[in-house]
Amino acid sequence: MRLKILLLLAVLLTGACAAEPAGPDPFNLKDPFAVRLEDWGNFALPTPHWPHHAAPIEAMQRIEATSPNGTRIAFQARLSLGPQGAAILLLDDLGRRAITATWTDLGAHVSQASWLPSWVEGRRLLADLVMVYWPQTLVRSGLPSTLDVEEVRGDRRIILRKTDAPYLLIHHPEANIWNGRASLVNRSVGYRLDIQSTRLSPLSADLSVPAPTGAPSPISRYTTARAVPSRGFAPSPTGAERPQTPDWYF
Repeated sequence: MRLKILLLLAVLLTGACAAEPAGPDPFNLKDPFAVRLEDWGNFALPTPHWPHHAAPIEAMQRIEATSPNGTRIAFQARLSLGPQGAAILLLDDLGRRAITATWTDLGAHVSQASWLPSWVEGRRLLADLVMVYWPQTLVRSGLPSTLDVEEVRGDRRIILRKTDAPYLLIHHPEANIWNGRASLVNRSVGYRLDIQSTRLSPLSADLSVPAPTGAPSPISRYTTARAVPSRGFAPSPTGAERPQTPDWYF
Protein backbone atom coordinates (compact mmCIF):
# COMPACT_ATOMS: atom_id res chain seq x y z
CA MET A 1 0.00 0.00 0.00
CA ARG A 2 2.81 2.39 0.88
CA LEU A 3 4.46 1.72 -2.48
CA LYS A 4 1.18 2.37 -4.30
CA ILE A 5 0.75 5.74 -2.57
CA LEU A 6 4.31 6.78 -3.38
CA LEU A 7 3.81 5.76 -7.01
CA LEU A 8 0.58 7.77 -7.11
CA LEU A 9 2.39 10.86 -5.85
CA ALA A 10 5.15 10.30 -8.41
CA VAL A 11 2.58 10.28 -11.19
CA LEU A 12 0.95 13.43 -9.83
CA LEU A 13 4.23 15.28 -9.65
CA THR A 14 5.61 14.15 -13.03
CA GLY A 15 6.03 17.23 -15.18
CA ALA A 16 5.15 19.57 -12.32
CA CYS A 17 7.23 22.71 -12.52
CA ALA A 18 8.85 23.89 -9.31
CA ALA A 19 7.72 27.50 -9.04
CA GLU A 20 8.92 30.38 -6.96
CA PRO A 21 6.38 32.10 -4.69
CA ALA A 22 4.71 35.14 -6.20
CA GLY A 23 6.20 37.52 -3.64
CA PRO A 24 5.05 38.02 -0.05
CA ASP A 25 1.76 36.38 0.83
CA PRO A 26 -0.73 39.21 1.53
CA PHE A 27 -2.21 37.03 4.27
CA ASN A 28 1.20 36.32 5.81
CA LEU A 29 0.47 38.21 9.01
CA LYS A 30 2.36 38.30 12.29
CA ASP A 31 0.10 35.52 13.52
CA PRO A 32 1.09 32.37 11.56
CA PHE A 33 -2.47 31.06 11.82
CA ALA A 34 -4.32 34.22 10.70
CA VAL A 35 -6.09 34.60 7.35
CA ARG A 36 -7.75 37.88 6.43
CA LEU A 37 -11.47 37.68 5.58
CA GLU A 38 -11.87 40.93 3.64
CA ASP A 39 -13.29 43.63 5.95
CA TRP A 40 -14.63 41.21 8.56
CA GLY A 41 -11.44 40.41 10.44
CA ASN A 42 -9.06 37.46 10.62
CA PHE A 43 -9.93 33.78 10.54
CA ALA A 44 -7.70 31.75 12.87
CA LEU A 45 -6.73 28.37 11.44
CA PRO A 46 -7.60 25.78 14.11
CA THR A 47 -4.99 24.55 16.53
CA PRO A 48 -4.48 21.68 16.57
CA HIS A 49 -4.64 21.55 12.78
CA TRP A 50 -6.64 18.31 12.92
CA PRO A 51 -8.34 16.76 15.97
CA HIS A 52 -5.81 14.39 17.53
CA HIS A 53 -8.49 11.79 18.27
CA ALA A 54 -9.75 11.79 14.67
CA ALA A 55 -8.91 9.29 11.96
CA PRO A 56 -6.38 10.55 9.36
CA ILE A 57 -7.74 11.67 6.01
CA GLU A 58 -6.33 11.03 2.55
CA ALA A 59 -8.28 12.59 -0.32
CA MET A 60 -8.03 13.51 -3.99
CA GLN A 61 -10.00 16.54 -5.16
CA ARG A 62 -10.87 18.42 -8.31
CA ILE A 63 -11.19 22.09 -7.38
CA GLU A 64 -12.61 24.66 -9.79
CA ALA A 65 -12.35 28.31 -8.75
CA THR A 66 -14.45 31.00 -10.42
CA SER A 67 -13.51 34.68 -10.07
CA PRO A 68 -16.01 37.54 -9.61
CA ASN A 69 -15.85 38.26 -13.37
CA GLY A 70 -16.44 34.62 -14.33
CA THR A 71 -12.84 33.55 -15.04
CA ARG A 72 -12.24 29.92 -14.10
CA ILE A 73 -9.18 27.94 -13.11
CA ALA A 74 -9.09 24.26 -12.14
CA PHE A 75 -6.75 22.25 -9.93
CA GLN A 76 -6.09 18.64 -9.04
CA ALA A 77 -5.54 18.51 -5.28
CA ARG A 78 -4.00 15.93 -2.94
CA LEU A 79 -4.73 16.25 0.78
CA SER A 80 -3.17 14.42 3.72
CA LEU A 81 -4.45 15.19 7.22
CA GLY A 82 -3.10 13.50 10.31
CA PRO A 83 -1.64 14.06 13.78
CA GLN A 84 1.80 15.03 12.43
CA GLY A 85 0.46 17.77 10.20
CA ALA A 86 -1.54 18.60 7.12
CA ALA A 87 -0.20 18.75 3.56
CA ILE A 88 -2.05 20.03 0.50
CA LEU A 89 -0.71 20.04 -3.05
CA LEU A 90 -2.50 21.65 -6.02
CA LEU A 91 -1.51 21.13 -9.66
CA ASP A 92 -3.11 22.79 -12.66
CA ASP A 93 -4.38 20.82 -15.65
CA LEU A 94 -0.93 21.06 -17.27
CA GLY A 95 0.65 19.35 -14.29
CA ARG A 96 2.33 22.49 -12.97
CA ARG A 97 2.67 22.92 -9.22
CA ALA A 98 0.33 25.77 -8.33
CA ILE A 99 -0.03 25.85 -4.54
CA THR A 100 1.68 23.89 -1.80
CA ALA A 101 0.62 24.17 1.82
CA THR A 102 1.93 22.53 4.97
CA TRP A 103 0.32 23.14 8.31
CA THR A 104 1.35 21.95 11.74
CA ASP A 105 0.63 23.10 15.25
CA LEU A 106 3.43 25.65 14.76
CA GLY A 107 1.83 27.48 11.86
CA ALA A 108 0.86 27.37 8.19
CA HIS A 109 3.36 27.56 5.35
CA VAL A 110 1.91 28.35 1.92
CA SER A 111 3.73 28.94 -1.36
CA GLN A 112 2.21 29.56 -4.78
CA ALA A 113 3.32 29.92 -8.37
CA SER A 114 3.93 33.35 -9.87
CA TRP A 115 1.69 32.58 -12.86
CA LEU A 116 -1.48 32.25 -10.76
CA PRO A 117 -4.02 35.06 -11.24
CA SER A 118 -4.04 37.71 -8.52
CA TRP A 119 -7.46 36.66 -7.22
CA VAL A 120 -6.18 33.17 -6.29
CA GLU A 121 -4.53 33.29 -2.84
CA GLY A 122 -3.07 30.10 -1.40
CA ARG A 123 -3.59 30.94 2.26
CA ARG A 124 -7.17 32.04 1.65
CA LEU A 125 -7.87 28.84 -0.29
CA LEU A 126 -6.57 26.87 2.69
CA ALA A 127 -8.96 28.77 4.97
CA ASP A 128 -11.85 28.14 2.57
CA LEU A 129 -11.17 24.39 2.61
CA VAL A 130 -11.16 24.46 6.41
CA MET A 131 -14.52 26.26 6.44
CA VAL A 132 -15.98 23.66 4.06
CA TYR A 133 -14.64 20.45 5.61
CA TRP A 134 -13.64 21.00 9.24
CA PRO A 135 -16.16 20.43 12.06
CA GLN A 136 -18.53 23.30 12.73
CA THR A 137 -17.22 23.83 16.27
CA LEU A 138 -13.64 24.32 15.01
CA VAL A 139 -14.80 26.70 12.29
CA ARG A 140 -16.77 28.77 14.79
CA SER A 141 -13.79 28.98 17.15
CA GLY A 142 -11.65 30.47 14.38
CA LEU A 143 -14.10 33.10 13.15
CA PRO A 144 -13.73 36.77 14.10
CA SER A 145 -16.36 38.30 16.37
CA THR A 146 -18.13 39.81 13.35
CA LEU A 147 -19.06 36.38 11.92
CA ASP A 148 -20.86 33.22 13.00
CA VAL A 149 -21.58 29.81 11.44
CA GLU A 150 -24.76 27.78 11.23
CA GLU A 151 -25.44 24.46 9.54
CA VAL A 152 -28.48 22.43 8.56
CA ARG A 153 -28.18 19.09 6.74
CA GLY A 154 -25.02 19.77 4.80
CA ASP A 155 -25.76 23.43 4.13
CA ARG A 156 -23.36 25.63 6.11
CA ARG A 157 -23.56 29.41 6.21
CA ILE A 158 -21.00 31.89 7.52
CA ILE A 159 -23.12 34.90 8.44
CA LEU A 160 -22.66 38.47 9.66
CA ARG A 161 -23.59 38.58 13.34
CA LYS A 162 -25.23 41.99 13.19
CA THR A 163 -27.55 41.33 10.25
CA ASP A 164 -27.56 37.53 9.73
CA ALA A 165 -26.71 38.27 6.09
CA PRO A 166 -24.75 35.46 4.40
CA TYR A 167 -21.03 35.96 3.90
CA LEU A 168 -20.18 32.42 2.72
CA LEU A 169 -22.67 29.86 1.43
CA ILE A 170 -21.29 26.32 1.71
CA HIS A 171 -22.70 22.97 0.68
CA HIS A 172 -21.10 19.59 1.30
CA PRO A 173 -22.27 15.96 1.44
CA GLU A 174 -24.29 15.38 4.59
CA ALA A 175 -23.34 11.78 5.34
CA ASN A 176 -19.78 11.32 4.04
CA ILE A 177 -18.27 14.75 3.74
CA TRP A 178 -15.06 13.65 1.96
CA ASN A 179 -16.86 11.83 -0.86
CA GLY A 180 -18.93 13.83 -3.31
CA ARG A 181 -19.49 17.41 -4.42
CA ALA A 182 -19.06 20.50 -2.30
CA SER A 183 -19.26 24.21 -3.06
CA LEU A 184 -18.43 27.56 -1.48
CA VAL A 185 -19.78 30.92 -2.63
CA ASN A 186 -18.27 34.11 -1.24
CA ARG A 187 -21.16 36.59 -1.32
CA SER A 188 -18.92 39.46 -0.21
CA VAL A 189 -16.41 39.22 -3.07
CA GLY A 190 -18.29 37.09 -5.58
CA TYR A 191 -15.94 34.16 -6.15
CA ARG A 192 -16.90 30.48 -6.05
CA LEU A 193 -15.26 27.10 -5.39
CA ASP A 194 -16.68 23.83 -6.73
CA ILE A 195 -15.05 20.70 -5.33
CA GLN A 196 -15.33 17.03 -6.25
CA SER A 197 -13.73 14.96 -3.49
CA THR A 198 -12.81 11.29 -3.21
CA ARG A 199 -11.52 9.85 0.02
CA LEU A 200 -8.63 7.40 -0.32
CA SER A 201 -8.24 6.29 3.29
CA PRO A 202 -10.33 3.24 4.30
CA LEU A 203 -10.78 4.63 7.80
CA SER A 204 -14.06 6.17 8.88
CA ALA A 205 -14.48 9.89 8.11
CA ASP A 206 -16.47 10.30 11.31
CA LEU A 207 -14.39 12.54 13.59
CA SER A 208 -15.83 10.74 16.61
CA VAL A 209 -14.11 7.50 15.53
CA PRO A 210 -10.51 7.41 16.74
CA ALA A 211 -7.75 5.97 14.61
CA PRO A 212 -6.69 2.44 15.64
CA THR A 213 -4.07 2.35 18.36
CA GLY A 214 -0.60 2.24 16.88
CA ALA A 215 -1.84 2.83 13.32
CA PRO A 216 0.68 4.86 11.29
CA SER A 217 -0.39 8.27 10.08
CA PRO A 218 -0.80 8.55 6.30
CA ILE A 219 1.58 11.47 6.46
CA SER A 220 4.33 9.14 7.68
CA ARG A 221 4.37 7.72 4.15
CA TYR A 222 6.20 10.83 3.02
CA THR A 223 9.07 10.64 5.48
CA THR A 224 11.37 9.59 2.63
CA ALA A 225 10.32 12.51 0.44
CA ARG A 226 12.84 15.19 -0.50
CA ALA A 227 12.99 17.95 2.08
CA VAL A 228 12.04 21.36 0.68
CA PRO A 229 13.34 24.57 2.27
CA SER A 230 10.66 26.45 4.12
CA ARG A 231 9.52 29.67 2.46
CA GLY A 232 6.84 32.16 3.37
CA PHE A 233 6.25 30.97 6.93
CA ALA A 234 4.93 33.81 9.04
CA PRO A 235 7.17 34.63 12.03
CA SER A 236 5.66 33.96 15.39
CA PRO A 237 4.49 36.98 17.45
CA THR A 238 7.19 36.24 20.02
CA GLY A 239 9.98 36.29 17.45
CA ALA A 240 10.79 32.62 18.09
CA GLU A 241 12.88 30.70 15.60
CA ARG A 242 10.96 29.84 12.45
CA PRO A 243 9.90 26.18 12.34
CA GLN A 244 11.45 23.98 9.68
CA THR A 245 9.41 22.34 6.95
CA PRO A 246 8.36 18.87 8.16
CA ASP A 247 10.23 15.95 6.63
CA TRP A 248 6.99 14.53 5.25
CA TYR A 249 6.54 17.59 3.03
CA PHE A 250 5.65 16.67 -0.54
